[in-house]
Amino acid sequence: MNIVILNMGYSGYWVACWRELMGRPNVRLRIFSPQTRYPYASDFLDGIPIILLDQNEMSDAQGVCDRVASEKPDVVFIGGWASTAFKGVAYDRRFSSVKKIVMIDSAWTGRLRQILQRIRLYSFVKRMNAIIVAGERGRQYARWLGFESDRIFSSIYGYDADAFASCIKNRSRPWPRRFCFVGRYAKIKGLDSLLAAYRYYRKKVGNEAWPLDCYGSGAMKDILQHEEGVVDHGFLQPSDLPRALEAEGVFVFPSLHEPWGVALAEAAGAGLPIICSDQVASGIDLVKPEFNGLVFPAGDEERLAAALLRMHERHDELHLMGERSHIMAGAFSPKVWCDRWLEVIKCI
Repeated sequence: MNIVILNMGYSGYWVACWRELMGRPNVRLRIFSPQTRYPYASDFLDGIPIILLDQNEMSDAQGVCDRVASEKPDVVFIGGWASTAFKGVAYDRRFSSVKKIVMIDSAWTGRLRQILQRIRLYSFVKRMNAIIVAGERGRQYARWLGFESDRIFSSIYGYDADAFASCIKNRSRPWPRRFCFVGRYAKIKGLDSLLAAYRYYRKKVGNEAWPLDCYGSGAMKDILQHEEGVVDHGFLQPSDLPRALEAEGVFVFPSLHEPWGVALAEAAGAGLPIICSDQVASGIDLVKPEFNGLVFPAGDEERLAAALLRMHERHDELHLMGERSHIMAGAFSPKVWCDRWLEVIKCI
């Protein structure tokens, strides 16, 4: 079976899932993706059958269709509809008998733009055999677009479970008294809210305050340098992140909008208790309040500060919450991801 994936980027979790898919019997895989802006190591994609497209190539819809057609695919997974080149595959007659599955991580918000998409994407949706979404909110959006329930599947994402599996065993005892954030240093990630809440938390507990470790890069990097108790570790290669999370105690994910949030799955897989906002879609799948974490209203600095304090006060319970997170993350391992995607192909 020849499978082509038209993806809008690549990362550690995608690479782990693709390697699993490559290893399945009778599967030949080819991936097309635009080049990413992240500074991954030069050997990051070694062994992955991926064709990286530059800006000019991504602007050439006919050229992309020609290259995809040369792979003689049985199935094409299309990464959304933002790319004209990738979207063009749906309309090319050469793929009329090919199974076409669109992948989206957009969550239903009910905003006017999404409402109008039902009209704008009508012909595109009719050409798709199925859709893979990121979670329940994605299912709601897919239903609005016109997909029948039996043609909507979850989940688009997995994470590198093997890389994070040993974190919970290697974590130091007593349980680390540290908070951590992983992601882009930007307002949309809720970093403003986190810093404000963290200041209040420090004021409340004084000298007993836990540090806040930040892993990532972005426009707000300079702000972190002036925050007491905050340690900026910068961008980490995917292979280095598991070791870093071994030293952490609680993962904080305060995004104002997060279509899914693989970083949360990685933290759960690493066996960490979770604090996340109610706008992190993966929180619906992976965080059960008072069981393995806490959920607060996005942008609510007081509620986030209260969550930090609550975790601080429940230090003796964190190891148990972390074990629960680890178990829940198993649903998104590359093996399960691969089983899920192959089942989608069978069902259509």
